[in-house]
Amino acid sequence: MDDANESPLAKSVYARARILVVVMYVVSIVATVVVAAPADEKTNQIGARILTLDGDMVVGRYFVITNESRSHWYDVTIAIDGGYEVHKDLVRARERITLFLKDFGRDETTSRLGKDITRRVSAPLDFKVSAVTVRTRDGAARSEIVE
Repeated sequence: MDDANESPLAKSVYARARILVVVMYVVSIVATVVVAAPADEKTNQIGARILTLDGDMVVGRYFVITNESRSHWYDVTIAIDGGYEVHKDLVRARERITLFLKDFGRDETTSRLGKDITRRVSAPLDFKVSAVTVRTRDGAARSEIVE
């Protein structure tokens, strides 16, 4: 085709279409980076599946945590609200662990007769949990609990 025979209107439409294509390309790249980039601790960096199940009045709420990755987890801390935690040295790949509220503990220090006494206290059975966090030496996973 000969550009000399094109009308100015056709050149203008072609230029606008070309600019629109470039703009849409840039927008799609930016959107891809925003969606694909890891956000914060809410991301599941370690391949964990965290299920929260309501128990009964005897056992209370419990959690089933599965290592769905191909790698073992080392130096594992599973934490809930209130500073209650469970520590595990190793969770093998594809291993599933079940934890009850009574399994979670925290250290509390009291003073008696001028001496500080530290003891491990379990989470109460009626404790309200809003999130479960699994931390390993390689990353973390967090699951919010919706009532």
